[in-house]
Amino acid sequence: MNIQKALGIVLLFFSAINLASCDKDDEIQIGQLTTGKWTIWNDDPNLAMDSSVDYTFNADGTCLLYTSSFLSDDSHTYELHYVVSIDNELLTIYKDDMHQRENEIGAGQFNIKKLTSKEMILESVDDRNENMKLRKF
Repeated sequence: MNIQKALGIVLLFFSAINLASCDKDDEIQIGQLTTGKWTIWNDDPNLAMDSSVDYTFNADGTCLLYTSSFLSDDSHTYELHYVVSIDNELLTIYKDDMHQRENEIGAGQFNIKKLTSKEMILESVDDRNENMKLRKF
């Protein structure tokens, strides 16, 4: 009976550690935002990508959005700004004036659902944008 109790306690201990490590993976590690280039990523194997969209967030609140086409030599770089809410859950990307975001490429508000060293998942708050999954390579 004591072996079964000890085995149960050990199993419970490892289960608790496993749950704690899973929660850590979903944390928002806001410091990772400004550590490199983020590329919009699509996991759907049935969808062919004909362009690339990259974001580079800088520590000074500026952001570069780079778009390129795989089918032509067409590429553009947009200079944007961004603000992260105090609770690190809302990312606002804007051109020059935060109150005039209409029709600006890359501008919008996003809930930060996940931000780790390799992956960022953003959920659009407004109707103008789609949700985004970004990866760092």
